[in-house]
Amino acid sequence: MKKVILWLIIGIISLSGFSAHGMGKVIPKKTPMQNVGDGAYCWTPDGKIAFYRRIDHWIKYEPDPFPGGGGVYDDYKKNDEGFIVVRDPNTKEEKVLFKVPFKGAAPGIKYMDWSGANEKILLSSGVLETINPDGSDFKMIVHKEGGYCSHATWSPDGKQILYSFLPHSLMDERIAQMVAKGLRPGLYIVNANGSSDKFLIEGENGSWSPDGKQIVYQELRKYMIYIINADGTGKRLLLEGGANPAWSPDGKWILYYYYGRPGGWYIISPDGNERKKLKPPINSPPRWSSDGKKILGDRGFIAEVRVKEENKSYEKQ
Repeated sequence: MKKVILWLIIGIISLSGFSAHGMGKVIPKKTPMQNVGDGAYCWTPDGKIAFYRRIDHWIKYEPDPFPGGGGVYDDYKKNDEGFIVVRDPNTKEEKVLFKVPFKGAAPGIKYMDWSGANEKILLSSGVLETINPDGSDFKMIVHKEGGYCSHATWSPDGKQILYSFLPHSLMDERIAQMVAKGLRPGLYIVNANGSSDKFLIEGENGSWSPDGKQIVYQELRKYMIYIINADGTGKRLLLEGGANPAWSPDGKWILYYYYGRPGGWYIISPDGNERKKLKPPINSPPRWSSDGKKILGDRGFIAEVRVKEENKSYEKQ
């Protein structure tokens, strides 16, 4: 009987806006807007940085039930509000373009790309969606059950999208489960309007060649980098021990991370005959600027690079 009365008292206190364990008023608190990694950034056509920024919501219990412990935050609500922001890397000035109208299966942008050909922004959040820079014409392009879509990039002409469709875990068991359901993990190419969604190859982290005729990619679950024609023919091994390839805008180099010794970021010619180490180091996933002089890495880190004509190597400016 005493236990029943106790639980009733706790229930009344909770409903009246007090914490049962802290006996304090529940006060909503917004964290400052923050950048999000995991590829949720890209170059704009005019050389600025576009990125996804979110506002997280917390509930703080006061007074603090654990004095000196910095407070207790509970009921953490992820990605309640998200925005696409553009930052000038020189002046650091920022401009909010629009609030993301979450309609996908997994709110929170994990990867994004901005096409200079069709002026549309491509958002990867488990599903693929496109939107204009002013926030209009928001469309769902690809939504597949049994896995998630990621690492989506526009073709150079803006007419197609290359993306990875993968299980939520790259364990052999999860991949086998996808295959058993008739699903094929790997790289796909779909038209910009969502039509003609076709399987390309078992791989991930694909990158278009500048002419759109070839694709460099990482083999699924392996540190092996291949090049294949966009129609699925002509597969050939470029190198072993590499991951996260990215084709340079002039087509002369492919940037990748090497897991051998000495490890780090390298560039290699598409024919595999020339390889140089990149300086300074950058983070993943890398994005070349349109002029090939800068590389945008994780959380907006920019590596300014140039090519030495005498040896074709890169060094920090």
